[in-house]
Amino acid sequence: MKTYTLANGEQVPELLDLGDTGATWLPWGIDPEGRFSGACSDTLPFIPLAPLGGGHYWVLLAAITYRTTAGKRITAPRGFVVDGASVPRAFTGIYPIWGDGDSNYAPASIFHDWTYAHRRWDDGTDITCRDADGLLHEIMFYQQCNRLTVTEFYYAVDAFGRVVWDARKPEDIIP
Repeated sequence: MKTYTLANGEQVPELLDLGDTGATWLPWGIDPEGRFSGACSDTLPFIPLAPLGGGHYWVLLAAITYRTTAGKRITAPRGFVVDGASVPRAFTGIYPIWGDGDSNYAPASIFHDWTYAHRRWDDGTDITCRDADGLLHEIMFYQQCNRLTVTEFYYAVDAFGRVVWDARKPEDIIP
């Protein structure tokens, strides 16, 4: 399984067994059609995360699920390690890793990370790189992110995501 090296040199697995821990609550944005469930719901409209490695990586403290317009479900599990939007540091002033008031792409980023790591829908069918990038695009549009931001993110993952997708070793894909 893939691990991340934190700033202090500690190796953290991509999927953690957390036990009980505190949370940082990240607002997840709008959900007019009720496509989100789990931590992202009307009763708990926040994504519970805990920072790792000085806040560059975050651990998901509760499972979240999204239902696509085609009816497919994807669940990012409790314990999954994410980094928000993988924006080069030079651009984080323009595109913060979790979004901003004009574009909250936190859920889209989490599900995009999970699809790259797991590569399966909840029903067990395969997710392709194009499916994963399309899911990012769909969730950002659904949550009414700024259209220019949605377009820029889509073209960025379309141009550079395949390299990351292809670089992941089969043994690093989370079953």
